[in-house]
Parts: sequence; structure tokens; C-alpha cells
Amino acid sequence: MIRLSAILFVLAIAPAVHAQAALKAVDFTPLEAVVKKELADSNVPGAVVVIVQGDRIVYAKGFGVTSVEGTEVPTPDHLFRIGSTTKMFVGMVLVKLAEAGKLKLDEPIGKVIDGLPPELAAITTHQLLTHTAGFPDESAMFGKNDDEALGATIKTWKADKLFTKPGDVYSYSSPGYWLAGYVAERAAGKPFADVMAAELFAPLGMKRTTFRPSIAMTYPLAHGHDVSDGKPYVVRPAANNAATWPAGSMYTSGNDMGRFMIAFLHEGKVDGKQALTASLVKTVTTPHVQVPSQGHYGYGIHVEKHRGVAIWTHNGSRVGHGSRLTMAPKHEFGIFIMANRSGASLPRTGAKALELALPLEPVAKADEKAKPTAEELAALAGVYRNGSRSLDLKWADGKLTLAESKKGGPVEPLGGSRFRAEDGERFETITGHDGKTAYLFRSGRAYKKH
Repeated sequence: MIRLSAILFVLAIAPAVHAQAALKAVDFTPLEAVVKKELADSNVPGAVVVIVQGDRIVYAKGFGVTSVEGTEVPTPDHLFRIGSTTKMFVGMVLVKLAEAGKLKLDEPIGKVIDGLPPELAAITTHQLLTHTAGFPDESAMFGKNDDEALGATIKTWKADKLFTKPGDVYSYSSPGYWLAGYVAERAAGKPFADVMAAELFAPLGMKRTTFRPSIAMTYPLAHGHDVSDGKPYVVRPAANNAATWPAGSMYTSGNDMGRFMIAFLHEGKVDGKQALTASLVKTVTTPHVQVPSQGHYGYGIHVEKHRGVAIWTHNGSRVGHGSRLTMAPKHEFGIFIMANRSGASLPRTGAKALELALPLEPVAKADEKAKPTAEELAALAGVYRNGSRSLDLKWADGKLTLAESKKGGPVEPLGGSRFRAEDGERFETITGHDGKTAYLFRSGRAYKKH
């Protein structure tokens, strides 16, 4: 006679078994040829690819070498620095601190950090995490290595650090995330790196993940590379600046990121334990602000649709390293790629993995919109600025040209507010509340018209 408890056990696990069985079994072997060719074509010494389906890591493999000066092949346990993919972890820790009552996401950060100019103190954590705080974008890869560098840098900022009014426009900004990291530090009462370790890495079981080079170097480590005269070389000294850690300096391994993806795709659960709250995952992945032509942004992560499939994604780029993270929540699928060359994220490899695993729709044709009139094009002319960066859009002899750093070329109207520069990069214009052009949006950054 079958015991009632046994029947209940079978009934309890049946939905999970059914869900797991419903996942598409995928042979990722074809991915390997793509990885190897992309490494060769892009002068990338090495990479690690990790894929999760359901609650398991189904593929984890390293390619190439950890250093062009040796022959060691990277493994899923080697540490790489992942660049801006770091940002979603900062978003996660701030949501966790908010859920613990240590701050409020929609309140001015001046309630957590003292001594800021009034204009900066009025900014909210929500604005920092959604890139709507009005900060320009910049990178300072080399600097001080001590914990105090983060706060010391923030305390030098004045009101003119902002390039536009907080809350007015989405504009990708690493300095905004430096400040977000300092909010976490002040709210938790301990150095930023320690907050991340205690609040996120430990609960998730990410045992090797760290911001500290002195810890990272005690594990197998992939060296960062750049390229000169078509050949990759090891970057020495390794780029490090503690003042910018929150924006893109997390060291992690493929296996650690596999654990994270499993938890994130299952409402915070990994190994059958609740490592993160389901509400935290939901808050981070809520489409808080719209990104022109790119979907939406949550807290440190893009929330988009890729050929009909809802995805969460972010890339990372820094001196020596790069990364690419994509998750498809409805399909319980995630892929993480990290490489040891500045800005490398192996986009062809990522695209191939999505094609193998997901029911992607055919590539859709762009909507055709009426092209601007000559009068409308002439009205766009002006200088657009984002901090120290500027773009000069000129109208002369019936033609529109775009100049940056004294280099310019013709602009092709694509219809509506979208354009293509001579180098092939696309941009668009954004109108203000008065209906006039207020910003030029290019490569994720907004440039304010002056």
C-alpha cells in the first residue's frame, strides 16, 4: 500500500519535473566553432562561456589562454573582471538595503550621505540606478587602491558635475554608479566591497567573486589584455581604481555567475534555498525608464525584447576585460560570456547561443517613418554636450553633418528622429517638454543641446 506521504511528495514535485521537462534540450557543441573564430577575428586571447537552463549549469567551458605570455586555458573557475555588468549587482544590493529599511529608493540621497552640495543631495537612489540622475559618463580606470577613495572622490563633486537636470533624461553614466555604490556604503556602515560580499556574494554562494584585487589574485586569474599593432598584450599594471569599483570592477568566475543566473531566474532561489527575495528580483527587473530605441532599463540591467523574446541583459567593458550577460526568464535560460581583452564580449557567440536555445522570431524590418524636411533638419543644428564630450551637428548647403573631436562627416536621415553617421553609428534626437529638440542620443548617452 502506498503511503499518503509518498503520494503528496510525488504531487509536490510533479510541477517542477514537468517544468524541467518542458525546457528545450539543446546541444551547444556548434557554439564552440563560433567562439574560436570570434576569438581569432577579434584578437581576444581567451574567454569563458557559461549557460544555464532551468536550475542547472548545462554548459561551462573556457577557450584560448589566460595570458598571451603562457599556455594556460581559462576554466569556469578562473576570475575575470567583468566591466559594467557589475552595475546590476549594485542595483541588487541597494534594493536589498531598501527592503531592510536602511534607505528609501525614492528619497534624496542626502538623507544617507552628508556634506553633498544641495543639487547632488536631492538626487534619489532610483535616479542613480536608472541613469536619470543627470551625470555625464566617464571612466577613470587607474587610481587609488584603498577603500577611502570612493568617498573621497564623491566629496570633491560640485553641482557642475551634472550636465542636465536630474530626472529629465536617460543617459548612461558610470559616475552615477560610483555614487550609488557610496550610498550603499553609507547605508550599510561598511566599505563598499564588504557590503557587496556580505549582502550578495555570500548568500548566493559566489565564493570567489570580489572587488578586491588582493583577494582576486589568490585565485586562478585571467590577465587583462589590450591590442597594439594587431597583437594582444598584457596590460601592466593592471587597471584598478577603488573610486570607480561600483561601476564596473567586479571580479567573478563563470561558475559563480552560473549560480547567480540560476537564482535570478528562479525568484532568488538556488540550491533549494532563498538566497534573494523574489521581490528584489522583481524590483531590479522592472522596466523603470525607457531607453530610446532599446527597450527599457531596470536597476542596472536592460529589460528588452529580442526577436520576440523577453530578455534581461547587460554588457561590460573595461581596460583588459569585457563581458556579456543575457537571460530569458520565461525560458529559464541564461548565458554569460567573459573575455580578457578590453571591451570584448563576443557578440556573435552570444547571438548563436540565443539562436540555439530560444524560439526567436525572424529579424523584423525597421518601421519606415517620414524623413525630416529641410527646415526640420536645419533646426537640429547645434552643439550637444555630455560632460567633457561634445557633438557638433551642422546644417549647411542643404546637408547635415556631425562632428566629434574635430572629425566630421555627413549624416543620413533614417526617418522620424533617427539618423546614421558616416561611421555607421546610429543616433536619434529627443524632444523636450517644449516640443523642441533637447538632446542627441548616441551610444546610450544623451548629449544636451546648447
